[in-house]
Amino acid sequence: ANYSMRIKKILLSGFKSYKSQEKFDDFHPCTNVLVGKNGSGKSNLIFAIRFLLSNEFKSLRSEERKALLHQGKDGIISGFVEIHFDNTDKRFPVESTEVRLRRSIGVSKAEYYLNGKHISADDVMNLLESAGFSRSNPYYIVQQGKVQALSKMKPTERLELLKEVAGTRVYDERREESVHIMEDTSGKREKIDEVLTFLDERLEELEKEKEELKDYQEQDRNRRLLEYTIYTKEAADVNKKLDELEDDHMNDIREMEQLHKQASELYDELKASDRELKIVTTELDKLTKRKSFLQAEGAEYDKIKARMDLQLQGSKATLSNDSKKRSTYLDELAVLKKEIIKAQKAIEKIQPDFAKAQQEEQDIQEKILDYERRAQELISKQGRAAQFSNVQERDAWIVKELKSLEATIKSKQKHNESLKAEIADLEERTKSERQALNNHAAISEKHKQDRESFNEEFNTLKAKRNQASDRRKDLWRQEAEIETEISRHREELSKAQRQLYGTISREVASGIEAVKRIKKEHDLKGVYAPVIELFTCTDKEMTAVEVASKGSLFNFVVDTDATASKLLEMLNKEKAGRVTFMPLNKLAIKEPTYPRTETTLPIIDRLKFKSMFRKAFLHIFGRTLLCSSIEEAAGIAKAHNLDCITIEGDQINRKGALTGGYHDSKKSRLALMSSIRESTKSLVEAEKKSEEIKSDASATDALITRLVGEIQELEKAKAKARDAYESFQTESIHAHKRILQMDSARIQKKDLLTGLEMDIRQLQETVRSLNAEKGTKLVSKLDASEEKKLMDLNTDLNTLRKDLAGITNRRADLQSKKKS
Repeated sequence: ANYSMRIKKILLSGFKSYKSQEKFDDFHPCTNVLVGKNGSGKSNLIFAIRFLLSNEFKSLRSEERKALLHQGKDGIISGFVEIHFDNTDKRFPVESTEVRLRRSIGVSKAEYYLNGKHISADDVMNLLESAGFSRSNPYYIVQQGKVQALSKMKPTERLELLKEVAGTRVYDERREESVHIMEDTSGKREKIDEVLTFLDERLEELEKEKEELKDYQEQDRNRRLLEYTIYTKEAADVNKKLDELEDDHMNDIREMEQLHKQASELYDELKASDRELKIVTTELDKLTKRKSFLQAEGAEYDKIKARMDLQLQGSKATLSNDSKKRSTYLDELAVLKKEIIKAQKAIEKIQPDFAKAQQEEQDIQEKILDYERRAQELISKQGRAAQFSNVQERDAWIVKELKSLEATIKSKQKHNESLKAEIADLEERTKSERQALNNHAAISEKHKQDRESFNEEFNTLKAKRNQASDRRKDLWRQEAEIETEISRHREELSKAQRQLYGTISREVASGIEAVKRIKKEHDLKGVYAPVIELFTCTDKEMTAVEVASKGSLFNFVVDTDATASKLLEMLNKEKAGRVTFMPLNKLAIKEPTYPRTETTLPIIDRLKFKSMFRKAFLHIFGRTLLCSSIEEAAGIAKAHNLDCITIEGDQINRKGALTGGYHDSKKSRLALMSSIRESTKSLVEAEKKSEEIKSDASATDALITRLVGEIQELEKAKAKARDAYESFQTESIHAHKRILQMDSARIQKKDLLTGLEMDIRQLQETVRSLNAEKGTKLVSKLDASEEKKLMDLNTDLNTLRKDLAGITNRRADLQSKKKS
């Protein structure tokens, strides 16, 4: 069966309890029933239908709109209700068989959409009215509880309700309106009658005036004939004067063209002078900064020179004092050397006598000891009889004494060997120390060479450091100069940009600036630039190109309409101006066939741009030709249905309209864009050079730091070598002292050894004497030979003691002379 208009589908999103998008479709064409648990959204679905179709929610306040949105943690800020109607019976006056009616709602506003297109609220109500949803009969939606209320109504109330549902109330209202209209019509009819009466009276007056007018027209015709005759004569005179004025005007035009040409040449000269002035100003700034830098550097050098002069004076004074001291020390050293040589010669002369006296002293001492021992033996032998009672007792004592003597001899021999070993060790150590002292000269020479090598390397590093410091100062100067140049280029660029965007409205300038900022902040792809930034042309053709662009130079080129929509949404959100976008995917431009002559060519062929932007330039310049003269342009525009323009900017469009006149090249947008490009290029080059200078300065700083570190390390090594040399000198002095000490100890030990050997010999003689005495008879007195021998020994002892005293005094004198 065929049914009338019905609901096919309902879509809800962000509305009441429906957070995400919900779809209700597959409705029955006749009757549908909603079944569900409490809180499942049945009432909200009916409420959504009322919200879209009823006039009840036409005007909502902000808090009412907010109450209709889904209240959740996610903070839903917009939602919509959409109903799809079956329109096969064309109840809705639209062509499609399905009507999609949507109402979106946000915190700030609510909007209607019909089949995806925006539509006003009044249009929606009229559309629903035409489909039978009458605002005067709201009972096409029966709300929950209405049926129960209807059943409880009084008969009179129910009658009024039935009239309202049947639509009769509308006719009552229209009847009342008709009565008012009839009353107004009666009043207007009376007024019309009055007007007709007035018109009849006026017609009679006009008939009279008509006769008078005929008379007047006859007289006026005669007057005009006379005037025509007079005017014809005057026109001939005026035409003659006009011809003369036209000739004067043409002469003035030629003079004006000549003046314009001269003004253009003067303007070019002025621009060249401005460029030269900027260059000279820049050089002057550089020279001024260089002068200041050199003055500061000179002041620094003056301080260094003054400090060095003071150091030089102090060094000279110190050197003078050192020279005097050195001279004194050299004189003293020469005297000392002479005295040393003299002392050495005296020692060499005394040494043999001293050695001889020392040997004689030792020999005499040994003889005295021998004589004293022999005398003591004789005396002891004489007293044995008193000491011992028999031979056996004496021999026992002798044996005991021999054992004691042998033990003493062994002890002294052991001590003797120890002294010999110590003397040998001292001699070996003395020899080693003397060899070390002999090597000290070579070591001292090596230390001297090391000091010279350190000084040479120190001077080399210091020279490199000074050279690097000079290089760094030069780089600082260059950096200051390039920063001045960068500031100048930035100022020129900013000035040119202000002048360029001053030629368009503030809204468009703000919009372009906002689009560039949004592109940079969000890193958007496919957002290119205004047309004026995407091409170049010759200076001669700038006027023609600017006129041919028809104000499209500041249209912003993007890749797709989606990108343009996104940018427009951001601009609207930020309220950041207006921009005309040119999405390349929507520019379906067919390239026309151009007439080709020697003096005519497409203006697009004179532009330089990337091939990817050709659609945009075809859209603006595709139907424009560049012609040599206005006459040629007029013929081609009419014949080929193309716009034509001359190099001076005079234009004839394809419909025949002619536009032209003087163009002030000083206010040319393309000239300003060219200036921006030049300033940008110069700024980029200057910034690149600045980075190179900064990099070089950084490398130079690193070199200076490294050289300073090497100098410090070298100074440490130099100080270490100096400390080592001083330690070496100290060690040499100590070595000399050790040699002297070891020589003294060796002499003392040799003296001890000599005395010890003498004691051993005396003890051995005593042992020999006791062995000889053992077994002999005990005697109470000596025989005559022994008495005589004892007396001779005492006599010889006295003589030897006198000789010893003389030799000892002589040896002491020689020793004191040797020490002195």
